[in-house]
Amino acid sequence: MRTEVSRGGHPGKFGVAVKDAEYRVDAACGTNMAGARAADAARRREARANTPRFITNCNESVCFDNVGGVYNKGAGNTVFGTSGEICQNVPGSLQCSGGR
Repeated sequence: MRTEVSRGGHPGKFGVAVKDAEYRVDAACGTNMAGARAADAARRREARANTPRFITNCNESVCFDNVGGVYNKGAGNTVFGTSGEICQNVPGSLQCSGGR
């Protein structure tokens, strides 16, 4: 959680405090940290959407893909993405439907 708070990705009260601090720094220094973060996040989302995904490793209940996605394990080759996708782990690719 600490890493997500420092990245501004935590949706709770800590994320708000981090964003408020960024706005104060921007105002004092004439920078645009918040705008740069939003643009960087958009570029990462686009790159992830255009990159073929495949499962790289799993533990007892969670799997991870090659672009940082996290999936809950289901029965057989089925995994569930955090944004609601239902995926089949086919050798060499991850075939998903729904979500996003």
